[in-house]
Formats: sequence, C-alpha cells, structure tokens
Amino acid sequence: MKYAIYAAYDGDTVEYRYTHDIRVDEAFYSGKFTVERISPYMPIGYADYLLREICSKPGFVLRFLKKAVRQEVRDRAMRIKRRVEELKISCIDVSGSGYWIDEGIQGEILGVVKGKALLLDEIKSRLPYDEKTLCDNLQVLHLKGELDIIPSIRMCSDGYTCQRCGSHEVFKYSCQRCGNECVYCEECLIMGRTLFCQPYILCPGRNGSGVYREVKLDMPVRLTPAQISASEEVRRFIEGTDREALVWAACGAGKTEVTFDGIREALSWGNKVLYAVPRRDVVIELSQRFKKAFPDEKIAVLYGGSEKTSSDFTIATTHQVMRYYEEFDLVILDEVDAFPYDGNDMLEMAVRRSMKRDGKLLYMTATPPVGLYRAYKRGKIKGILIPARHHGHPLPVPTILKANIDENMSALPKSICSFLEKCVKLNKRVIVFVPTVNLSIKIAEIIKNMGIDADYVYSKDPKRDVKRKRFYNGQLPVIVATTVMERGITVEGVQVIVLFADYNNVFDERTLVQMAGRVGRTESCSTGDVLFVSRTITEEMSTAIEMIEHMNRVAIKKGYVI
Repeated sequence: MKYAIYAAYDGDTVEYRYTHDIRVDEAFYSGKFTVERISPYMPIGYADYLLREICSKPGFVLRFLKKAVRQEVRDRAMRIKRRVEELKISCIDVSGSGYWIDEGIQGEILGVVKGKALLLDEIKSRLPYDEKTLCDNLQVLHLKGELDIIPSIRMCSDGYTCQRCGSHEVFKYSCQRCGNECVYCEECLIMGRTLFCQPYILCPGRNGSGVYREVKLDMPVRLTPAQISASEEVRRFIEGTDREALVWAACGAGKTEVTFDGIREALSWGNKVLYAVPRRDVVIELSQRFKKAFPDEKIAVLYGGSEKTSSDFTIATTHQVMRYYEEFDLVILDEVDAFPYDGNDMLEMAVRRSMKRDGKLLYMTATPPVGLYRAYKRGKIKGILIPARHHGHPLPVPTILKANIDENMSALPKSICSFLEKCVKLNKRVIVFVPTVNLSIKIAEIIKNMGIDADYVYSKDPKRDVKRKRFYNGQLPVIVATTVMERGITVEGVQVIVLFADYNNVFDERTLVQMAGRVGRTESCSTGDVLFVSRTITEEMSTAIEMIEHMNRVAIKKGYVI
C-alpha cells in the first residue's frame, strides 16, 4: 500500500496529510475543505519523511493570506517533486480500485486496535477484510482523531528509527512489496517485521468508566507489619498525584502481596492495570496467585505463545507490552533489575508507551538498578520500603575477606577452608558463587579434594536440575555456582561465599545483594554468614553492603526488627 501527500485548505488555512487513497479523504472532507493531492503515491516511509521535511507535522494547520494559499500549496508540490527525483523513489500516480467506508468495519477495527500499537499486517491477521478495505477505514478513523498511522520505521536526516523499539540499527534490502530499496529492523523482529513501507497503527485506549464497583479480594497470606505499611503506601500512591514510585523490598520480604489492595482500588474505579515482569515463567506463576486473590476478575495472561486476550487486568512479559499504546492507568513493573528488561531501551520504551499520558508507574525490586537507587537516595522518586523479612530478624550483612586468590590457584585460602569445614560439621549447606563456568568446575574439584562432597552448576549445565535438587534435599553440602542461583532460591540454613567478588563485570551491586539474600530467609534459620572474598574492594561491593545496611537501619527505626 502506497501513500500520497495532499493539502486540505479553506480560505486562509491549510493542513497537510498523507493518504493511501485521496478519494477517501475527499469524501471525508466533502463540503468542508478543498483537497488537492501534491505528490505521487509512494511508500509510507517516504510520504511521512517528505511531509515532515517540506510541509509540516501531519494535521498541523498553517494560516496564510487567502491569495497566497494556492501558491503555497503549489510551491510545496514542486519541492516534493524535486525531492522524489533526488531520492529516486519508485512511485505510482493512481490509487487503484474503488473504496469502501463502513462504520461497522470501523467499529470492528477499534475493537482490535484500541490501546494497541500494531502493524497493518497484524490487523490484517485478526480481521476478515482485505488490505484496501482496512486501509480505507483506518484512514477515516485517523481523520476522526481515533488513531495515528505512521511508518513502522521512520526516516530522519541522520538515518532511520524503528517506531516500535526505538532501534537505529536497520538493514537495507530490495523490497518486492514497495518496489524500492527498503529497510527493516532486526532488534524487534521476533514480534513481526517492521518495514519502512509498513504502516504502524497507534490507537490510545479508552478512558476508565469512573464508576465505582466492588472488586473482591481474597488475601492469600497474612501481611507482616512492614508489608501492611507498604501496602498502605502503595494505595496512597495510586490515589495521589505522584506519577512514579519505587517499591524496594529486602530479599525474601515479599513484595508482590503489597500491591494487591492498590490493584483492587484501581480496578474498582474502572482503571486498567498492567503487571509486567521480564520472564515468562514468573508471569505464569504470578497469574495463578492473582487469579486466587481476585477470583471474580477476568485476567489476561500474555507471554510468547499464549492466547491473545484483553481485560482490565493484564499480567504480561515486558516483550508483550510492546503491542500496547496508552492503554493502562497503572503499570506495575516487577523485577525491574532483571534480564531482559534491565538496560534494554526497547523494553523501557514499550512499558512507558503502554501507559496513558496521566498513568502511574510503580517499580518493584529487591535490588534497584543504580539509576533508580540514586533517584531514591536523592528524593527524586517516592520510595516505598519493605525492609524486614517475615521473621523480623536483620538481613545478614556480608563480611569482606581480602585474599590473594587467582584463577590458577590450586587450593583455597585457609580461612575459606576452615569456614567450609565448620559449615559441613554443623550440617549447614553452602553456595559458593564464582564468576565463570570454568571457575565453577575448578573450585568444585578443589573442594572435593578437601574431602567435602561438592558439585558445580551453571545455566547450560545439562544436569543442572538434578544437581540443584540434590542440594535442596540436603544430599549435597556444597554447590559451586555461577549467577544461575542468585535468584529464587530458598534453602534452610544456607551460607554464602562469593569468590572473586571484585569481578565487577559479572558481580555488580545488585547481583551481590541477591546472592547475600539467599541467607537467613527462613524462621528457623534467620541468620547466617555471607563472605565476599576478593583481592580488592570494588565500588559494587561497597554499594551492595550499603544497600543491605540501609534496609536494616530503616527496619530498626520503624520497629520491624525483633
């Protein structure tokens, strides 16, 4: 489908737009404006670029003296013609067969695109109409102000930008679809191909009803005093004027449940809520918890391969959020520090675009990224802390042990050997974290040579699950692991050693806090030891300890510590 630029003018005003078929726009403006096509039909990416470069922003009204309007339009047409020749754009001068405008079809389209950011190909796959009919009615909805139609990859003076993911890394190829040298984006290719010649439809979601209704909430657990306080703060945030807040919970303190009452409040007033997490397995696990807590609510659960449904309450991976546009009043972003969201500009852009313009964003984490942590410390973002675990004991603070260790060592320092032997004697299991797979194998062998049963594990270890199960069941006293065991692990009485803790290209402050957070998680074993073993003390090690000590100070100040 190709697009032409046109001018719509009346008296002393003129506005410029592009359309796939000038007859559709002439019918819409009939009796109101004079419509004059000022370019041939070309790929939408070129039409959008030339419109912005030569005319104005789409739909932006310009005012001129009455006698100058027609001359102004002719001047723009000549400039467009010259640029088309300079860029060697393959164009056509006709818009094809007839057109079909139907309000019923427009209603069906809105049912698919409301609150979404979708490629034209995605809309075609969901509705039983041909491309021309869809484009006819999409154009009318655009003229009514219901949605925007832009190229999925936009051209600027300094290159190209994918409008879905924000990437500037595009690839050129000869496109049979538009007959020109075209570009596509590989960064978000898994979600469907964005093209310079492919229309991208952006349609804001509907506003909430504003009418109160009762939403049933069955709290699955009894909240601790720290959680009760945080839950009340989350609710005040949702009701208040702040746009962003950070829920920062100690590892094992339980942050998910503190959102339940706030979610209930948001849903009660007809607002749309998104609970987004980076990982598919967490989406599936959380969806079961939320369905039990909100038994009467329809909850949409979205991840790669899931059924595409919609609801007032959506739980989704951050990748699935890329298909939303100004849909949600409240976005809760859990595990903000986790892969693949952390440091991913594409996913951050998607999350922000999914929010309504006056929407709220609640970050959730046990280990805030540096930027969020600094913003909290400087008072630039509201902080809601859950500083204590359910048992009310302080978080174990790591001890730094400086030692002359290197990757070629054949034995562990005596202090580490003594610590391991003591733990085994007391029937306390130990996780030894190391930065590389090779070191995990090597250190496990060294510990075995001490007469202690040990094994190693890493993310691609084919026996990973078997080894972890042996460790959980108490059959393996020591496991040497890469960062694969830094999260989601609760083992009774476990102790932690982080060898080569100064390898800051692997062990940043969040990873170190997560590793330390494996210790002291249960009521019967609420204390324990965490050792950071290194040749030097890095800023990341110091920041990790600072974060843990800050939590303990807050917990003591608020009376949450026994």
